[in-house]
Amino acid sequence: MAQKNVVDYFNKLYTSESRKIPQLIGVSNTTNIVDVTWRVSEVTAQFKKAITEVLNPLVKSGAIESDFITGEVTDKKIKDAVTNTIADIKRGGGGYSRALQLNAWNVSVKPGTYYLRRAKGGVGITFRFISSGKGTGTGANDTRIRAVATGMRDGIYENWVRKSEDFFNKMPKTGRATKVRKTITDNTQIAHEKQTTKGALALGLLRKNKPSVVLNGFITVTDVADQIENNISLDYARNFKKKKSGRFSFRYFIETSIRKNAKGSEDSDITNIKQKEVKKAVNDLFVKQYGIIGATLRKISGSDTIDRQIVDGTITDIMKPLTKSGRPDMRFKVNKKAKPFRAKKDSFKGKRAKGFSPKTATIGVAIAGTSLRRPEKKKRNDSANLLKVETLINKRLPAEVRRNMGRPALINQTGRFSNSVELERLRETAGGISGEYTYLLNPYQTFENEGSKRWPSGYNPKPLITKSIRNLAIQYTEQKFTQLIRR
Repeated sequence: MAQKNVVDYFNKLYTSESRKIPQLIGVSNTTNIVDVTWRVSEVTAQFKKAITEVLNPLVKSGAIESDFITGEVTDKKIKDAVTNTIADIKRGGGGYSRALQLNAWNVSVKPGTYYLRRAKGGVGITFRFISSGKGTGTGANDTRIRAVATGMRDGIYENWVRKSEDFFNKMPKTGRATKVRKTITDNTQIAHEKQTTKGALALGLLRKNKPSVVLNGFITVTDVADQIENNISLDYARNFKKKKSGRFSFRYFIETSIRKNAKGSEDSDITNIKQKEVKKAVNDLFVKQYGIIGATLRKISGSDTIDRQIVDGTITDIMKPLTKSGRPDMRFKVNKKAKPFRAKKDSFKGKRAKGFSPKTATIGVAIAGTSLRRPEKKKRNDSANLLKVETLINKRLPAEVRRNMGRPALINQTGRFSNSVELERLRETAGGISGEYTYLLNPYQTFENEGSKRWPSGYNPKPLITKSIRNLAIQYTEQKFTQLIRR
């Protein structure tokens, strides 16, 4: 199957799963948590762009002086407006919309809308929205999230306008369907963080629901998902483990922040994954299987490839009606349409050396105590199966190691350790399968505590690696791993 067909098939499954993921928190009967962070530095920069865009037409029409923007639309004045709005909300909401009259979130998780006492990832404010999953009208929903965002935008703008002194009455007002609100909203959208975009969550859901769907002879849905994860340093596994806090269980924990959010701007956006990352991942898998040249030849469906000719030739042999003499009966369409296999030849034209006469010879070598018979068929099959299991495990091993990382074990930071882990030398034993593995010993061998420096026992990479190998092995073989040792 050409790469394009594999990409199209995967994207069809991916699109279907993406429809099950909420854009934000979903309807009120889903059990999700969404954090929306307004970081002062990011919000200030985006408001400056938005207000400048709003005021430029007024400068051109002469309604305000040309130096107004440079004098009033400054980083300091806008930053003051942002920080004052945040301070007002934490003091009890100020005179802003009802949506911003919120309480601080405490340790106990209850459905509703709150602000965190400390912003996530910088100076600012984080709003936390929790849906209950217990029925309509309980907890937060998308409408509530948007209402808080609108209240924040209006509050920041009005705070800035109040500081504009003589120009106050000339400032455009905010309100429903006004150009000011639309322009500010366009520049301060709710954008998902990389690990919790709808695209990333849909990829994880597809992997969870259809892991073994085969896209062609050797690629599965899991293979493509793993390759995408490796290519864009994505780790969405934590969003597919049921979480519980007190008596409250929730499905997704989605993190967002306020910034310009152009469609497809994030690596893990649905658009970017479908149009770019799936193609790249499939090509990477084809290169691993066939090499660069082989993968290139299989990128598109064009003239008959050798693979296609073999298939057509097989169909011809099986399905064609024959005459009594055993030849194809050309009265039938199947014999007229099917294409016989034509071997592709390399030709070389040149002069034969004088006196050259090609000769052939057969050489037999016998070794004492052996025969020239081929190994028994069962042994050959067992060796081939073990090699296949080893290949399949190694394809997914780095991603599986990352999924199993986390305290008290090692924490994934760069992917360098997990990408270095490799299973080697599988062989049959009396009780099952034994094998060896390796990883980047320098610098990670120190965590085995074989040197002078002592680390917590949980940091030892050996249990982490053997667990990951065994998790994958049960999907490909019924035999048990009796022994796994580091080479």
